[in-house]
Amino acid sequence: MRIRLKLFATFREVVGERDIVMEVEARSTVEDVVTELLGTYPKLKVHKDSMIYSVNKEYADSSETLSDGDEVGILPPVTGG
Repeated sequence: MRIRLKLFATFREVVGERDIVMEVEARSTVEDVVTELLGTYPKLKVHKDSMIYSVNKEYADSSETLSDGDEVGILPPVTGG
């Protein structure tokens, strides 16, 4: 199945892309996608613990199962002031 990753802020800068289309196995989770992303872009590994995820523009847990056509956002921590 095909999903789209949307990368924000530091993650976008490290990868050099805002959007990545990925082919993943059926019943893949957000964690599966992140693991693949970190394998492709090892410089992101230092940021793994601070990543926040969304699926179809809704905050999501790393265990969420994905469906074909989903959009997975990888966001930095939210800060306020």
